[in-house]
Amino acid sequence: MDKISPGKQLYDKEWEFGSVPYEKNLKIILESDCILEIMHPGFQGITQRYMEAVCYNKKLLTNNREIKKDFFYDPDYMSIFDDPEEIDTDWIKKKVKVNFNYQDEFGPLHCLEIMKGYIDEMDVSKDR
Repeated sequence: MDKISPGKQLYDKEWEFGSVPYEKNLKIILESDCILEIMHPGFQGITQRYMEAVCYNKKLLTNNREIKKDFFYDPDYMSIFDDPEEIDTDWIKKKVKVNFNYQDEFGPLHCLEIMKGYIDEMDVSKDR
């Protein structure tokens, strides 16, 4: 596993590259103030990292411009970059109380309500 030399780290723990079990990833997220997301080329839309930031009230640093279209987007809590040179390390280090006022919008019951709404709309349009 590759590691970043301690002299080049901004973070006091060792960085690891490779697969990480989700339980360990979740523990790291819960202990962190900010989540880093780097999108795969060509991917668009809301991601698991975005949802984790919202659900756990964490800042999100991402190259995903699509998040500006979402209900939870807040520039105080989400920072978008195109080039790593643009990353504002002061924004990352700044301690803020993040609160997206999340009310289980990504939960299964909410998803079922949305699907039911779509189905009801389809039924109404068939009756016209």
